Amino acid sequence: MSKRYASLSLAILAGFSFSSCLLAQPFEEVFGPDYSKDEGHRRVAPVVSCPSGRGYIAIGTRSIGVGGTSYVYLVRTNNAGTPLWEHYYDVGGDFESDEGFALAELKDGTGFMTTGTSKRGTQWAAHVMRVDCDGQLLFSHFYYPPFSGRDTRVVGHDIREAGIGNGTTTHAGDFLIAGYMENPSPPASGILFRIDAAGILVWHNYYDTGGNDERFFGLTEAQNISAGPGDVLAVGEWSDGGRTQALVARVDGNTGQLTNPLLHCLGTYGDAGSENFQSVIEIKTGGQTNQFAMAGMSSSPGLFEDVYMIETKPNPCVWTAQVTIGNESHTSFREWATDLVEVLAPVAPGLGVPTGSLALTGYVETKDSPGDAFLLFAQQGSLFPITARRYGDHKDSIDFGTSLAQNGPAGPQPQGFIIAGTTFTNWQYTGDPIDLYLIQPDSAAKTGCEAGWNPDVLDWTWEPRTHRPRVDKVFVQEEVHFWQERDDTFLSVCH
Repeated sequence: MSKRYASLSLAILAGFSFSSCLLAQPFEEVFGPDYSKDEGHRRVAPVVSCPSGRGYIAIGTRSIGVGGTSYVYLVRTNNAGTPLWEHYYDVGGDFESDEGFALAELKDGTGFMTTGTSKRGTQWAAHVMRVDCDGQLLFSHFYYPPFSGRDTRVVGHDIREAGIGNGTTTHAGDFLIAGYMENPSPPASGILFRIDAAGILVWHNYYDTGGNDERFFGLTEAQNISAGPGDVLAVGEWSDGGRTQALVARVDGNTGQLTNPLLHCLGTYGDAGSENFQSVIEIKTGGQTNQFAMAGMSSSPGLFEDVYMIETKPNPCVWTAQVTIGNESHTSFREWATDLVEVLAPVAPGLGVPTGSLALTGYVETKDSPGDAFLLFAQQGSLFPITARRYGDHKDSIDFGTSLAQNGPAGPQPQGFIIAGTTFTNWQYTGDPIDLYLIQPDSAAKTGCEAGWNPDVLDWTWEPRTHRPRVDKVFVQEEVHFWQERDDTFLSVCH
């Protein structure tokens, strides 16, 4: 179930259709019935390749009951935010628990590929699921280590369609997945794997620095760089038990190995506090072309959580700029970034954001609100903030963004951005505390319900530490049965 702006609901009651003028309107919308918890995750996307409907697609997890069954949750809307379909999926067909973390639209226009994690008895496997443009499930595969009698948890946390391959073992149209594997002992290891469009493993590796925890949360493919095109960039967190640092890695896209000492590395940024990276992009325009930008969170000693941003050379263990961005003195309130994109289409002139700037979403506390989703724009190069907006009820509930995309300059969607996340606001029912949150600000970052935010910036730099990880194969693979259900009702809100 989704809940839509009251103004749009009144338009329906008055007998109006969603005409072209209405399609251009921004919206804030929440999805999920009152009997479930519905959380939004990463890779919300404007639909550009499916032949009909266009609009947007978002992924999340639906949980029913306390400690009950959870499902992968997919929502597809039209340009105005009206649901075209909503489905939730029992990926393994055994009514245990499944969580959806990321999706990618297939460039051939045949549907979407998703990843997440699924429970199998005491073991959790990474899964990949393929659905068509109408949400009908085509196949699902589990990927897990060949261990017996061990409580492992394997998570697929991000997925991208590859644009480059060597033409023999790897191809454009393969899919790249980043995540992690947690064991009782040894600790967690980051995982990267590549599959073809049928879900068959091409290569699969774990990355272990010896007695430490490594987790990958996001990835991208190097496409516009003359040296090493097709390489995989992954980011996340590393911990030695006493501190947590932001993790970066660059590996060969054909093998997953660290084979080029000039470009490939696995390294960490941070100090004695806690840092992580959630998202990484390749910069395609401006003075930092051929470099990478990463965003996440930093909470160094004496400071609360701040947005942490960094730009690096093609080798991600060589940085060119670092900042932390937060509220006022950085000793109260919390802010963290969950996703990052480059602004490639022009925005409203009054916003003051040039093409090539960086846009982020995440979570921000203020003196007026315990938590809002945000859209923050930062300068390419210096990473200093330009302007920012907040979205949510701005009062007594927590709302946050987990995923961000910009509508293309010539795409079928109206100019602006799309944010997916989670809201804890009781928009309709007192007993309906958690819903998937979908926000479509226009090119001026407005929805009609936005609020301002004037973040402060600190120059905060750490020199990276490089590690020599053990890299080895990790998975066996299994095709699994599945079950899915449809959910069709919706309503809008704006406060």
